[in-house]
Amino acid sequence: METHRSVVEGAVTAMLPRTNLQKAAVSEAIGEAAGLLEDDESIVRLYGGRTLPGRMRGAGLVLITDRAVISVDCHPSDGTRCHRIPINELRSVSIIPVHGGQYAGIAAIGEHDRVEFMVGPRAKAEEFVEQLRGAAPDAVEADPAKVVPNWWEDPQIAWPPKLSLGNRWEYIGGLPEFPRTKTGLRMDLSRAGIVAGTVERNRIALPWERVRTIHVEGARQVEGRITVSRLLAVGFFAVAWKKKLNSGFLVANLNDGGEVIFASARHTEPRLRGALSSVLAAAPSDNTEQESPSSPSLSARLRELAHLRDEGLVTPDEFESKKAQMLEEF
Repeated sequence: METHRSVVEGAVTAMLPRTNLQKAAVSEAIGEAAGLLEDDESIVRLYGGRTLPGRMRGAGLVLITDRAVISVDCHPSDGTRCHRIPINELRSVSIIPVHGGQYAGIAAIGEHDRVEFMVGPRAKAEEFVEQLRGAAPDAVEADPAKVVPNWWEDPQIAWPPKLSLGNRWEYIGGLPEFPRTKTGLRMDLSRAGIVAGTVERNRIALPWERVRTIHVEGARQVEGRITVSRLLAVGFFAVAWKKKLNSGFLVANLNDGGEVIFASARHTEPRLRGALSSVLAAAPSDNTEQESPSSPSLSARLRELAHLRDEGLVTPDEFESKKAQMLEEF
């Protein structure tokens, strides 16, 4: 182990001369990297790099050896992340955007493990890839989207930064476990799925395993293709619909045939579509919402609305208001 540590310390001194070897996190990272080295293994290149998602404190190292890609990330209170992917098991090595493209990272996907880490400016990431081109040419040329089992695991997806979608979201409906609308939610989309809300009891979490596809729509598009009874069921009469005419809507079609709808008070449809462009491009396409059976005729919608009035499910005033709106749009 001491021999391995000396090898790593020598590489750090030679390739990262400004590194303070006395810093506790750096010393720990060197020790972890030494523990992952095999006997007679040579370090080809060494970088200072943090495993993603990043953490504020601590230190990290990324090594390219003649046998593997090694990544260690040490944090004083949040534990250590260690990865070793043998070069002969690499399936994909690609550059990924970090912090909105200001920096670049690397996604290394192996047969049994994967790791993503930030190495700094794009030029440094390009250098990293070139270092592996000779040893793993197939992995360097591979499309990462084709080596992962699920679309949301594609490292090239630029997930919106946390908090960027804002906290002025409303859950309109669609989940039996959440029958009522919820307002004032913060929306986050990540590799884990869709999460709306921050408080545990009020949080709506949709893992991608439940979702068939997602798309962005405008208010008229949402209203025009959903039947009146469904509009009532998900609470569109219970909310101030007119205030949502400029809202962008995030619609998730579920594998069980259900549909979950969220409305943003901050993002218009074009703005929301732009913020999620990378996600929408990667997600499977689903054009079923454009088919004629999903868009009932005006007469059918009016008959259904009248039936709801006769059943006492909507008031006469709601009936007249909705009827006038339908005729005006027609």
